[in-house]
Amino acid sequence: LNGGTLPPAIIERTTASLDRATAGRCLEQPLWNLLILDLVTFQARQSSLAEADVMRGAMAARARRLLACSPRRAGAWFLLAWLDIHEQGPQPEALERIAISYRLAPHEAWLARLRNPVAARLFGLFEEAVRAQIVSEFRELVRLGFLTEAQAVLEQTGERTRATLLAGLSTLDIDARQVFSRSLDRAGLDMDVPGISREMQRLWR
Repeated sequence: LNGGTLPPAIIERTTASLDRATAGRCLEQPLWNLLILDLVTFQARQSSLAEADVMRGAMAARARRLLACSPRRAGAWFLLAWLDIHEQGPQPEALERIAISYRLAPHEAWLARLRNPVAARLFGLFEEAVRAQIVSEFRELVRLGFLTEAQAVLEQTGERTRATLLAGLSTLDIDARQVFSRSLDRAGLDMDVPGISREMQRLWR
């Protein structure tokens, strides 16, 4: 999600129009669109701390309203958890919201790109079933070619979590593992992908 793809004036007009259309109404898709526009605006704007707090509060209220209307919106559960973690740290309620988002949508690429970095940082706080989903989601990032995102996940996790995520790549086909290993090597990251010899790869360059 990148606010740079839409001019701020268009975002503001669209937000105002959707706000009018959804006033007092349970309209799932427009409410979701509003939440995404809020997120895009938040990511794009260089805000003061006070303004950022106000924007996060508005997003949280929007997410709660959407979930009251449509409790199966996995993205809303995750975004609300993300906001909670920023405000209060990884409290049990926020962790449960992330777990709910995995149960509702374990295989959504756009959501994985946002969720996996957050969930991987908190890996040890989740129950085994959620940890398995985090590993599976990381593997999907690599399989689908989101290599920059996957690298960032590995860079920001601890050694034990990193080892678990990398071990989860063992079921990927050899070509995908080779591509990711070369990507890590080019980025200067000293990490071993299962079944790939970095020394041999360098010889074949």
